[in-house]
Amino acid sequence: MAALALPHYALAQTAPQPTGTPPQDRAQEAEALVQQGVAQRRAGQDQVALETFRRAFEVAPSPRIQAQIALAEQALGQWVEADRDLRAALSSREDAWIQRNASALEAALNAIAGRIATIEVSCSTPGARLFANGREIGAFPLAQPLRVEAGTVGIEVRREGYRTARRAIDVEGGRSYRESFTLVEIPVEEPDPVDPNGRNGNRRVGPGGPVGPVTPPDPPAPASSWALLGAGAGLVVVGAIGHGYWQNRVALYNSNVILRADGGFEEGCFLSTAAYPRRSDRCGAVLSESWAGFGLAISGYVLGAAGIATGLAIRFTQRAPRAEQSPARPTATVACGPALGLAGAQCFGSF
Repeated sequence: MAALALPHYALAQTAPQPTGTPPQDRAQEAEALVQQGVAQRRAGQDQVALETFRRAFEVAPSPRIQAQIALAEQALGQWVEADRDLRAALSSREDAWIQRNASALEAALNAIAGRIATIEVSCSTPGARLFANGREIGAFPLAQPLRVEAGTVGIEVRREGYRTARRAIDVEGGRSYRESFTLVEIPVEEPDPVDPNGRNGNRRVGPGGPVGPVTPPDPPAPASSWALLGAGAGLVVVGAIGHGYWQNRVALYNSNVILRADGGFEEGCFLSTAAYPRRSDRCGAVLSESWAGFGLAISGYVLGAAGIATGLAIRFTQRAPRAEQSPARPTATVACGPALGLAGAQCFGSF
C-alpha cells in the first residue's frame, strides 16, 4: 500500500528553540550532530543518522540540515517524506550550502519524484473529509494535492449523515491523477404529522424531502384461526375413525352365513357368544354399535368441517385493523368453535 504524505515533522517551519542557550552555542551543537549523522550514514546506519539529523534540526533548524534529513529518508525508502523535506530545503535558494549543492540535490529530487504520484481529489459535498489508507488527510477543499507513493492507495470520503465513498486507485510514480466525489445522503425516517382524517404514518426523508408514506405490513392472522383449523382437522380424523367402525359393524350385521360347530352353515347375523347366548341379542348389540359409529362419523365430519371453515374465514377476513385505522371506530369480530354434542358449533360476535 502506498505511503502517505502526512506531516509528522514540521521541518519546513522553525523548530522551537531551547531557552537560555546562545545562538552560537546552538549552532555548534547542531553542527556536531550533523557531523555525527554524516559519519553514521557512511557506516550504513541510515535510520540512526535520520534521528540524529532530526535532533540537529530541533536545536538549530537550517536548509542544510533539512536536506540531510531528506537524503536519509531517501536512503530508507521514505519517498513521500523525502520529497516533502527536499522540496522545502531547495526552496531556500539564498542559502550558500544549498546553492553549492543545488545540482546534486535536484538530481536526488528527480529520483525521488519518480517514486511519487500526485492525486488531485475534489468533493462537491460541503463538510466532507478525505481519508487515505485509513488516515485522515483533511477537509475539502484540500490545501494541496495528495502526494502518495507509487502503488495502490485506498481513498475514502466521509461525512456524517452520508454514505461513505470508497475507491482503490493504482498510481504510477511521476504521474498526476484526478478524482472527484459526490456523497449520497442517507434517508432518515420521521413520523408524519397528524392529518385531518386522524391517521398517522411514517415517511422517509431524503435529499429532496419526503418521498412518500411507508405502508405498514399486514398484521398476522388471529391465533384463534390456527386453533380452529387444528381442531377441525382433528375432528375430521375422529369422523373418519367413526366411519370405519360404523362400516365394520354394518358389514358384520349384514352377514347372513355362519359356520356351525359341526361344519355346516346356517343363516343369522352373527354367532352367539357367552355374553350374548342368543343370536338376536348379539345382532341387537352389533346394530347399536353401528349406530354409535355412525353418530361419531357424522359428528366428526360436521364439527371438523365447521371448524376448518370458520378458521379459514377468520384467517382471511378477520385481520387486525391497520395502524392508520381510527382507534375510535369499532371493529366487528366473530369467533366460532365446536360445542359438545352429536353435531354443532357455537359462534360469538362483538360489534
